[in-house]
Amino acid sequence: MSSIAAVLSNAFLDGDLAPWLVAELGDRRRIYPHYFAMFAEHALEHGRVEITEDRLAVAVWYPYHPDDPPPVRDYDTRLGKITAPYTARFVALDDAMRRHHPHDEPHHYLGWIAVNPNRQHRGYGTQLLRHHARHLDAAGISAYLEATSPTGRDWYARHGYQPREPYPVARGGPLLYPMWRPPADTSTTPHSPTT
Repeated sequence: MSSIAAVLSNAFLDGDLAPWLVAELGDRRRIYPHYFAMFAEHALEHGRVEITEDRLAVAVWYPYHPDDPPPVRDYDTRLGKITAPYTARFVALDDAMRRHHPHDEPHHYLGWIAVNPNRQHRGYGTQLLRHHARHLDAAGISAYLEATSPTGRDWYARHGYQPREPYPVARGGPLLYPMWRPPADTSTTPHSPTT
């Protein structure tokens, strides 16, 4: 669990949402390891964690069915203790994502994909996305995620994710870019011989 939380914390320390969530870098360095450890614990029990062999990149997926995955244990209390005095921003992020999450079709939700900063732009994220896409396509399952920037949105689009209408985290806050990926058709139709 600690290596998962470390990759997430390091990767998002200077991420697109970071300055809005926690303005002070020193406070982020204090908050993020505990914040992501809470989610790593939950993901190992209720999600699907995929991590590279060198443990420098991780993807956290949640299967969504008619019933959502159970919430993080004691989430409100733990979130308040971990993120104070910035808790309201984290709550706003949670609320916005919850309101916009699609619930009309089973899918896998990509909660996070993260690569250790000194290994970024080397294909780790692509490797993780393609690995899970093969599983989704074989099972005929869609995927959903929120990109945190136009650059991220464009990267996911190259992997088959279709953009939906962006929405703000809060009034005056950053935008999130929801994206949906239908499963690719993996069936092949054999050609009939002509007579």
